[in-house]
Order: sequence, then structure tokens, then C-alpha cells
Amino acid sequence: MRYVAMGDSLTAGIDETPPGTRWADLFADRLAELHGDVAYDNVAVYGMKSEEVRAVQLEPALAGPVDVASLICGGNDIMKLTAPATDVFAAEMDAMFGALRAQNAEALLISANIVDMSEILPYRERSRARVKSSTAEFNAVIDDVAARYGVRIVDMSSAPSVAGPEFLASDGYHPSIAGQRAIYEAVVASLAGEPLLATA
Repeated sequence: MRYVAMGDSLTAGIDETPPGTRWADLFADRLAELHGDVAYDNVAVYGMKSEEVRAVQLEPALAGPVDVASLICGGNDIMKLTAPATDVFAAEMDAMFGALRAQNAEALLISANIVDMSEILPYRERSRARVKSSTAEFNAVIDDVAARYGVRIVDMSSAPSVAGPEFLASDGYHPSIAGQRAIYEAVVASLAGEPLLATA
């Protein structure tokens, strides 16, 4: 079995969440507990927007069999661009999940909605409105792509990683080690009933 994790800092982690503590690492460990030897490739890169994720990460993701793949991105499109392009994000997500699904029609594909950072960071009024509306539009794209390619969606808005300071790193933005574990637990909860996670 091979699990490939794609995305941005949420999956790549930061200095405060080194390899072994990230949610995808914990998920790979869980798969290994259930299925024995699991090839795990975390190709996620800090700071990448969706266009960069496709340009840099899709090829190595498809370099081997894809039994399980997670792809979570979009936050940087919203945070880094003054005019986030929903149509560009939609095209990138469609291309990536389409390629992953074409690689294996039976693969478990995982994504997540984008947390509304306008509720967390101290934006000015105009910026807060832009982030809020863009987040809603991007999440609608994720839902649409998920329905088209059979992707399981993790509801990040309900994860405690955004609920309190203990779940955030010192920058007040990225998940801490406790936040990464909370994300992992949210992923497992969202995949309840998935045969690959069923215990004997």
C-alpha cells in the first residue's frame, strides 16, 4: 500500500511540528498498524498555492501506485492573493483529483474544507470580508470536486485545532503538535466506516 500526502504547510508542517508529529505522519502510522508495510510519501510544501501544488507535487505523487492520497490546499490562494481566483482553484483541484482518480479508480482520496481565517486573524474590515467570501467560494469548489471524484471530505471547521491557543503554534496561525493530532483525529472521525480503516 502507498499513501501520498499533498498540499501546503497544513500537511508539510513547520519547524514546531517536525516529521513524525504531523497529521499525515500519524495517519500513515495508522495505516501501517492496520495493513503492515505502507509506503508513505509526504510531498507537501510550505506556502504553496494550488497552482504550485499541481506543478510541483502531482508528478511525484503519481510516480508510484496511489492507494491512499490526501490533497489539502487553497488556504494560501486566499491568504496570499488580493483577488483569489476561484476559477483557477477549481481548475487546479479538478486536474489533480482527476489525475489521482485516473491512477486508481478504487483509491481512497481525502481532502478538507478550508478554515475561515477571517474568524481567527485580526483582519481589517475589507480584508475580512474578502477572506470570508473567498473561503466560502473555495469550499464550494472542494465540495463539487469531491462529489465528482469520490473524495472524502474532512470538516476542518469542526476540528479543535482552530478553537484555542493550545492547538496553535507560536505564530498563532499554524497548528501546533496538539493541533496536528487534533487534525489527525478529525480525519479518522471523518473516515468512519471506510474499509481501509476497519479493524479486524
